[in-house]
Order: sequence, then C-alpha cells, then structure tokens
Amino acid sequence: MTNRLIVTATVMMLLPAASALAQRVEVSVTGGWTLSDGVSGDPILAGDGHLYDRVDTKDSGSWDSASE
Repeated sequence: MTNRLIVTATVMMLLPAASALAQRVEVSVTGGWTLSDGVSGDPILAGDGHLYDRVDTKDSGSWDSASE
C-alpha cells in the first residue's frame, strides 16, 4: 500500500514537468502585395481648416508576422 502511494505521488509530481517540456515556439512571416484604391465619403473639416472627402492610399508591399 505504501509503495503504491509513493509511486502515485511520484507520477503526479512528474506530470507537470512533462507538459512543461512539451512547450514550443512558433514564428511565421507572410508577405504579399496590397492593392489600395482609397476611401471617399462626406466632406469633413479637419483641424487645419481644409475640407477632406477622400483619402488616397498607395499600393505597396505588405507583411505580417505572428508568434506563439
């Protein structure tokens, strides 16, 4: 009975250590090209006193990275 208790306690203590060793690191990078046509809408008075109704963005390369 005592041996069974000791073995059970030992296994219970080693289980968290095994899961800690299973941790990994993943890193990924994705690249591409973004096509941007701009946005238009109702005129808005900006802080500089000008009215703006369109934002023209540029097409360009894009990338994204993620890690776990």
